[in-house]
Amino acid sequence: MSEQTTQNAAIEPTEFNFADWIAGAHKPTRSSTVHQRGDLIAELDRLQEKIEIAEMVPAEERSISDVSAETLRAQYAEIAQQFHDSGLLVKTSGHTKDEQLDISEALDQHLKEKYPESDESAEALKARGRSGSTLTYWLLADAIQEPEFTVEQLQQMHRIVGEAQFKRIVDDYQLASQSINEPDADFLPKPSTTQETDA
Repeated sequence: MSEQTTQNAAIEPTEFNFADWIAGAHKPTRSSTVHQRGDLIAELDRLQEKIEIAEMVPAEERSISDVSAETLRAQYAEIAQQFHDSGLLVKTSGHTKDEQLDISEALDQHLKEKYPESDESAEALKARGRSGSTLTYWLLADAIQEPEFTVEQLQQMHRIVGEAQFKRIVDDYQLASQSINEPDADFLPKPSTTQETDA
């Protein structure tokens, strides 16, 4: 390494501007695509099956009413494009454990204010019973960077697009959160307790 390179690589503490550096720092973020038209998957499966059958039938044995594999592939490509176009890219960042705790406490406070302990109505009991899943929506509403969602919108999305699609967002959130939290103590390297003895 040249002397000039060494000089450039060495940054004096007085030269480092932490405020500028931290202003450009971001939490780990992951992204996944959630598709609006999950109903098209069944149609794609049906066409795939028809394509496989059509490919097994020799051309000379096809009747006039039989649809060729080429035509079926064109239909498949058209519907696959519709499914692709219905995709929404969702960018999700993680939370530290302290941030998760703060959001959980905020949800508890919200439920207490909306449904006092004396409230035994069906709505109150249902809300308390679903607090675990509700917390997931609260965490995601805070963690999703783009586009922004309210808790109510996330609940509606979950109901309509289904578990498999929604789980993509949840998985991204969990992975992003894991990357900013310390690993569990059980997975940390442990110092050796073996003592060397003289032979």
